[in-house]
Amino acid sequence: MSLSMKCEECGHDTALYDLIEAARIIERHPESLRRYVRYGDVEGIKIERGVYFTQANLVRELEKEGV
Repeated sequence: MSLSMKCEECGHDTALYDLIEAARIIERHPESLRRYVRYGDVEGIKIERGVYFTQANLVRELEKEGV
């Protein structure tokens, strides 16, 4: 994880996961995760040509699936 951003609520650094790392965490294929973002099912942060995810985004996805 080489990217991070400041949390808007409390100001701490939040790690950003790229598409491959995030897909591995939620145990989905990267292309499936890319589609979830495209259709608005998962919130991702677009930076230049990539999509990145915070831990909170991934936890919400896992909670929706009941994992």
